[in-house]
Amino acid sequence: STTRINNYQAPEACDDVASQDGINTFDLNQFTTDIQTINGFSLPVTYYETYNDALLEQNELTSTYTNTTPYNQTIYTRVEDNNACYGIGEVILTINTLPELEEDDTILYCLNTFPSTITLDAGVLNGSPNDYTYNWSSGETTPNIAINTIGTYTVTVMNASGCTNSRAIIVEPSNIATFES
Repeated sequence: STTRINNYQAPEACDDVASQDGINTFDLNQFTTDIQTINGFSLPVTYYETYNDALLEQNELTSTYTNTTPYNQTIYTRVEDNNACYGIGEVILTINTLPELEEDDTILYCLNTFPSTITLDAGVLNGSPNDYTYNWSSGETTPNIAINTIGTYTVTVMNASGCTNSRAIIVEPSNIATFES
């Protein structure tokens, strides 16, 4: 008789900055110890994409698995005890989205207006700015900062899931225009 083993909510992952498509690669070996601890056994754990594969012990997944359903997918574990099926359980994989930010930018600061400031914006494109935390290279932690110095400013934005994304704003000098007659 098949004993169900506890379902396992894998540690949530953040989407990959380079692709942002909800597809990530997981090291299944990192889950095995947790699953063994939660269930109180040291039996070997194998992984399958479908319940049927786990039941029939076919198409076993390798230790490196890339999910096929974006953002949320359930795969299955099979645990053997003396060559008999001890249990099949679910492993829930969750990939959280990153903050959506405007592209990196280059802007001009008119040197002749110093010490007047210009405002740089973290550039969050989705949700309310209050839903995020901010960490600027200047040390500030607000959605916008006022600056009057040329240089590169980077901001790292974190959402409620703990996922971060960054953008850079390069501030270049500009002098007052001169006209020749």
